[in-house]
This record gives sequence, structure tokens and C-alpha cells, in this order.
Amino acid sequence: MGIVSGQTTIPYEVINNSPHFSDNEIYIGLVGQTTSLGAVWIDFNTNAANAPALIPINETYNTIHIEPGDWGYADMFTPLSEITDGTLHIPAIFGCRMYISFVNPMYIHFFDSGGYTGPDLQNPADPNSNIRFEIIELTWSSAGLWTNTTRVDAYQYPMGLEIWGTFESNNAYKKAGELISHEEIINLFQQAFPIGDDFYPCYSENDLIGPSNLPGIIEQPSKLEEFKEGGVSEFYFQDYIDAVWSYFKDNELAVSIPNWGVFRGYVEEGTDILKMSNENNVEAWINGRPNTQEVIEAKGKLAENVLETPSNDADLVFQAQFCAAMNRGVIDYTLASGVVQDWGNETNFFNANFTHNKYVAFFHQPNITYDSKTYAFAYDDVFDQSSTLQTSIPDHARITIGGFYDYSLGITENTTDSILTITYPNPTSDYVMLSITDSALTDLSYSLFDISGKALANGKITAADTKIEMGNLPLATYILKVNQNNKELKTFKIIKK
Repeated sequence: MGIVSGQTTIPYEVINNSPHFSDNEIYIGLVGQTTSLGAVWIDFNTNAANAPALIPINETYNTIHIEPGDWGYADMFTPLSEITDGTLHIPAIFGCRMYISFVNPMYIHFFDSGGYTGPDLQNPADPNSNIRFEIIELTWSSAGLWTNTTRVDAYQYPMGLEIWGTFESNNAYKKAGELISHEEIINLFQQAFPIGDDFYPCYSENDLIGPSNLPGIIEQPSKLEEFKEGGVSEFYFQDYIDAVWSYFKDNELAVSIPNWGVFRGYVEEGTDILKMSNENNVEAWINGRPNTQEVIEAKGKLAENVLETPSNDADLVFQAQFCAAMNRGVIDYTLASGVVQDWGNETNFFNANFTHNKYVAFFHQPNITYDSKTYAFAYDDVFDQSSTLQTSIPDHARITIGGFYDYSLGITENTTDSILTITYPNPTSDYVMLSITDSALTDLSYSLFDISGKALANGKITAADTKIEMGNLPLATYILKVNQNNKELKTFKIIKK
């Protein structure tokens, strides 16, 4: 059971860990659905533990106007500085989006039908186009709490999210979010994708309202004109798609799907339909060769109930698995016919040998995102790789604006806390480079462990860059610790693949 008798709300504590925005520059609004009221918003000015201030959505709340005579926007945002104890009391709700904006409240229009207009980053006329914002999604029902940060549309500012369950729950504690500062994230992205790279246009300044020296945002490629039909990157995945379709016309594709068993099949000559079936003769099809837009947006042939197959659920399950595998670059057309592929093996994700969604790969790096889990495309929850946190009986939750980075690091003079370290490449195939940016630090060392805690290598750090060889180690996940005088300063998860 997800709701304990007498429990009417979950307290979501909001922590401002941002060095860029004060509490009165952070605005919070929430829209969602309830079984009794339908589409609702919550008035956080009057929201309380036993009185959550749920209000049905309708046009009467469109009292904010940018220009005289416009259709109006809902007065639904509250500054964090005016929210009692910085705590949001969330009742049973589903399909919920919490918008967190910076410097300005967002412009959301309500309809009498219960709908609302969300922000559209690709529409320059959208009044939200120059407002930085983030989104927390959640559903709380009798089955439990599901909540997540999201990078499906864009990354705009570091966020942290934590939930705690009661002692009776299936998960007592879960955590997701960014580990480093906004400046570091943008710097690493621009280093990874210089001018001329397909993913370079993902970074956008967008004339955002706020501090003039604060870097911009990173948009998902599915939102960019460059990746749409007619754009310069419209065929980004096409060579990979064509290679897969060509190979599996003559060679059997076999893949293990959780809870469904092993599916086997071929691409049908002439129709280009990928026809799969499992040991129980359950059929799952992809009704033709997809294109780049369908892969990165999880739409069309990769989100379709195929009428010719008796089990529509199987179609959608397999298509989600296939789309996730394409984005992660794990569909292997070099294996022998009929060899069962494991698309959930993390060590194979984002393999340099196969085309993959580099925006997704970037945000799954363990030095950027806690436990390497984030929601960077629609099917990122396949094989539990998303930032979705779940507990069957929630006790409370916490949102950390600015993410989990300690912003005191690097600004406290002459202390060992000022260490800033970066590891790259990660994932790696043969070595990892450890970079230390504070040359004043001394007596540094590193230790490399396998996932069980067995020590594999150690050494002194005597230069700004230290190369750690991993070529003789098997494909797996490793732990790298940086120490000073045998005191642990920082830990990284390194993936070798």
C-alpha cells in the first residue's frame, strides 16, 4: 500500500543549494490530476500538511497578462521564500509536473477543459523561451510514489532528488541528480562536442533571464531543427539503422526481454517489417524501417500497436526495448546469427563501435550524474536506467536546487576541500585519466577497486594529470578513490567496456 491510513500528504522539502539564485528568485508551481477533482493545481501560498490547497484548473485563474488583451496566464507560481518552511505538501496525485523557474515565474495558460499550455523551447514566440526552468515529475497512489528529475526535453540547471520510505516500504531511501556544478557540466559538454559535431547545437544561450555570466542550457537533440527532417543531422542514426535492417534479413536477431523471454526473428524482405516472437509464440513487430526522428523521439514505428499482431502489449514492449537499445548503441549486427543479445548490459552502453545518442551518453556519465542514472530520453527507464525513484510507502522527499555539488569547494582558500577532480574518458576501454586542477594540493594518492571492494591498483598523484591503466582488467564497473594523507577526498565510478 502506498498511502498509510491518516496520511494525507507527502512533505517535499526544497533546499536551495544554488550560488546563483536566492529563494525569492526561485518560483514553484504544480499541475496534475486527482481521481476526485480531475485536473488540478496547488496553491503553495496556502498549502499545508492537512490542507494541500488543491484547486481545479479553469480559465478564471488566467489573471496575469504580458500585453493587454492577450489570453492570460495562470497565477500559479509561488516564490520559495514565501513557502512555509520551504516544504511542499503533496497529496495523492498522478500525471503531475512541478515546474521550478528562476528569476521569473513561468507563463502557463489554463483551459476550462482542465488542460494547460506547457513551455515550448522551439517556439521563439513562447513567453517562456527566455526563462530558465526545471521539472520534477511525480505520481502518488495506492501503489506507491514514483518521482523523477527529467532531461527528456533539456538540461537547464543541476537538480537533486531524494525520497525516504517508511520501515515497511520496499525502498527506504533513493537518490538521483547531478553531482557537479552547472559551470562544470556546460564546460564538459562543450569540450565533448565542439563546433562541427552533430551535438554542438544542443547547447543554447537563448537570451535567458538571470545572471549574465551563467552559462546557458543543453537541449535534447529531439527538440532541435538540426535533427528533424530537413536538418543537417536528420540522418544521424540512418547508417546504423540500415546496417541492422540489412544484417537481420539474413541473420536471426535474438534478444532476451525481461518478463517476456527470448524473442527471435528476422526483417522481412520486401516489407522491411521486423517480425519477432518468443517461446510462447507471442509476436512483436516493428512495422517497417524507422528513421532518426523515430529513434530519438520514441515515436512512429517505435511506439505503435501493430494491428496484425494479436498482442499489442508485446509490440510496445519490444519497440521500447529496441528504441532504448538504438539510443544506447547496443544492437550488435556483428554477432553470429541467433546469438542471444543482452541489451541491458551496462558495460556495452554507448559503445564507440556503434552509433548512439551522445546527449544521452553524456548525462549518464558517473562523474556527472549520481549512480549514472538520469531520464535523458523517453525510454530511459528501460532496464532501470532512469532517474525515477520509487517507494511503496513514502515518508518524505527532498528537492535540492543546484544538485549535490558542494559549492563551497574551490572558493575556500588554502584548504584541502578545494579539490576539483575529473576523470575521462568514462566509460573507457583501456585507461582513465585523473585530472587535478588545484596544483597546491600535496600528498595525494589514488586507489582502484572492483565493485566487491577488492583493491586492484594504487599510486601517488604527482602531476596535474595521472594516467591509470585499465587495459588488463575485464569489462566491468570499478571504483576509483582520490585520497590525501590516506583520507578519502572523492570517489568515482568508472565503467570499462
